[in-house]
Amino acid sequence: MIGYLPPIPIGLSSAEYLLGNKKDGHMDIDITPIDYRNVDIPYYIDFVTDELKKHISLVKNKDYKKIAFTPSNQNSFKSFFEEIVPLMFFLQREKTNYRKIKYMSGSQKGDAILDDTTTIEITKAQNVRKYLATQDMLNYGYSFSPKNIQKTVTASSPTKTQPYVHRNKEHVDDVALYIHNAIKKNKRRTILTTQY
Repeated sequence: MIGYLPPIPIGLSSAEYLLGNKKDGHMDIDITPIDYRNVDIPYYIDFVTDELKKHISLVKNKDYKKIAFTPSNQNSFKSFFEEIVPLMFFLQREKTNYRKIKYMSGSQKGDAILDDTTTIEITKAQNVRKYLATQDMLNYGYSFSPKNIQKTVTASSPTKTQPYVHRNKEHVDDVALYIHNAIKKNKRRTILTTQY
């Protein structure tokens, strides 16, 4: 039957059931079918697409949000959304140029190797203090611009990030600078895909 899901086992939430992998009581994305394995490009794209659909269906689940959107080395959410998914989008455009991909979680030598010869690195072009905006969002439920950081916290505004207004075309210059810095940081001979 198309679209049929078997009943959820007793003791598991729908998020835990759909995530399919519980390590030490933590929900996670199981990336083992592609991690450090040389797989065909169509297999990689299909795997990531299926996982992405599964997790998009859980976005309204409170437990899922708490785990998926909190940066952590304890699960694979960060690598999935910041490396694996962007690699999938890159490969969808370039799939006729390559046959195999080896994704390497946590590797300092690149995020993936294409056809055993080409290293690919995924990086973000963003303000170096963007992490402060993420911390404020997680701690207080809101944040402002990382361009205006307040070092001392006040009772009226507990966040480190403060409101900021771009002047003229400053935001365009910022994007160009972020991309330039991301490229400059990666000096290896690689394909560099930059997210903003």
